[in-house]
Amino acid sequence: MYDVTSGVMDLSPEEEEQVESETSISGRNFGILLILIAAAMTAGTAVFNRSLKSVDYVVVMTYHGLFGFIVSIVLLTINYFCRDSNIEAL
Repeated sequence: MYDVTSGVMDLSPEEEEQVESETSISGRNFGILLILIAAAMTAGTAVFNRSLKSVDYVVVMTYHGLFGFIVSIVLLTINYFCRDSNIEAL
């Protein structure tokens, strides 16, 4: 049973076993790793932006957008060439 109002998910033992079988441990660990990397990159971006206060905002926004675009293209390319036929996406 899900308790949506408090943001806490309470599963009965039968539902918990079903959820455990649906998600693998390695997939869960990969998700945790992605969350930690995203948090570190967000913090790094905030620190980087703080150090660039003297630079014009157009330059900062241009390079942030360009860097994000390049990183997303690289990650999508790696995902396309390295995934197995059984895996839908990373």
